[in-house]
Amino acid sequence: MKRVYLCLAAVVGLAVGGSAVAQAPPAGAPATAPTRTDSPRVAAFNVAMLMKSFNKWQYYAVVMENARIDAAIELMRMRNEIVTMQEALSKTTEVAKQNQMIDQIKEKQFSFEKQERAYKEKLDADAGKHLKELFADLNTVVKSVVEANGYDIVFAYPEATTKEEEESQNYIDLKLRATAAMPFFVSKRADITKVMVDTLNQYRPAPAAIPEKRKMPDMGSMGKPAVTPTGGLSAPAPGK
Repeated sequence: MKRVYLCLAAVVGLAVGGSAVAQAPPAGAPATAPTRTDSPRVAAFNVAMLMKSFNKWQYYAVVMENARIDAAIELMRMRNEIVTMQEALSKTTEVAKQNQMIDQIKEKQFSFEKQERAYKEKLDADAGKHLKELFADLNTVVKSVVEANGYDIVFAYPEATTKEEEESQNYIDLKLRATAAMPFFVSKRADITKVMVDTLNQYRPAPAAIPEKRKMPDMGSMGKPAVTPTGGLSAPAPGK
């Protein structure tokens, strides 16, 4: 999201320019393919709406979020044990006892850090596996839609799905600082989001019913989660 790419202009030209126009190749360049006489067929789907409406995406997103919460709760429990031990150490005056408690705290801290790394690695691995599966599903359906309808190009674009999202600064920034071709308008006849969603839900269903999304319990003095959520899945609210 660093700058607006010039390929946006190319997309606009492709959509409104009618038949493709071939430019003369530079001297010594190989000949271009024959110029087509029909208009290129372009389609697009709203990946943000697809994430909200594709049941399998929602399933894995909630599964991952619940796993993150479970990991955070366990790490907070372990961290609380360390804090308790440190408080007890501060009240101990016997040197031999202090040394023993220091060794115990070091061991507990080592266990905490090892468990934290293990949770992070597992969350990252699981998220990567799920994303790879979901990406393969999208690719399969896009190819099927292309073959059935004769599209030449299919764009995936993130578009606001609610009035609140549309008016947010993040949305405006996304539209103006695209990392790739970002259409400012997609006609209904070119939008295949619903076809994508219906096909994915029918032929690539979720492994089970979407689980209930858990909330982080009020841990009181336990403080903030000790593990930072990782991975590339998020769980936006399902589309209405």
